[in-house]
Amino acid sequence: MVSQCGGMTTMEQSLYRWSGAEGLPIYSLRTQSNHRSTLVRGYELDGVALDIILPVTALCEFFFCKRCFYLTHKMGLPKPGTKNAVRGRILHELHMRLLSREFRLASKFSFDEEPEETAYRYVIEAEGILQHMYRGFEEAFERLGMRWEDEVLRIQEHVEIISLKWANWLRELAIIHEVDSVELAKMCIPYRHFEEYYKAPELALCGKVDVIELGKPVEVKTGKAPNLGIYPSHALQVIWYALLMEYVEGRDVDCAEVYYATKFERRKLSLTQELRQWALSIRDSALELLKGGNPQEMCKCCHYI
Repeated sequence: MVSQCGGMTTMEQSLYRWSGAEGLPIYSLRTQSNHRSTLVRGYELDGVALDIILPVTALCEFFFCKRCFYLTHKMGLPKPGTKNAVRGRILHELHMRLLSREFRLASKFSFDEEPEETAYRYVIEAEGILQHMYRGFEEAFERLGMRWEDEVLRIQEHVEIISLKWANWLRELAIIHEVDSVELAKMCIPYRHFEEYYKAPELALCGKVDVIELGKPVEVKTGKAPNLGIYPSHALQVIWYALLMEYVEGRDVDCAEVYYATKFERRKLSLTQELRQWALSIRDSALELLKGGNPQEMCKCCHYI
């Protein structure tokens, strides 16, 4: 359970369970005509100033700590850096790069090799990526007193666990489908778009989607995963990525996924009417706070002193 400000609503608690909703969403952010100003009833900004454009991740900050959100996005204060934040960025970039190489790695799979051999290729790939990542994080390491050598050892332990899970997953699929090598890769690794950027001034939001697979957004998370379901802040993030994709591309996106890399698990979320309305209410509350909130009246559970 994640520590939250002011407790959790029934809606937020329900997001800890795997969403199993079936069928098409009841309504979406698609425009009903060729004019961008025409939105489905319930999705208008209701008088909120349209000169505000927030990243979707800012809504997650608002969800956790309204004061931290206000000081960052209203007052313009830089967010304090932490070791955990830097470690999270390293792991996130590493997994993004590994995802981009999975087809090539999977296409080399053979029934003749042991799972440890398959996992070893994955580890070698990760180590090669890490060697080229140092310079991008050098400044953060020095500022926070971190040693790159220590961080590499920490990450390698994580990668070895994930690599064996990945190898066993490939072997299971190969046995089920009775294929290996390139044919296996074609069956189990979908074509992916990485870090696609969406911006919708009419919705006052923008965001960069980690991965798009089969038309749906996939958010990569490298921190602690819930035992079941999806953390509320992660659900909020992928729901809004789906809504941005709907609005910009003019098509329905009926589901999204969160990939918890530490568990090698994908958790699917169906975009029901209830979840869409919940995500919209969070955005509206965040925008209203920027219009006239008082940070002194908010909680104090943030990194700012």
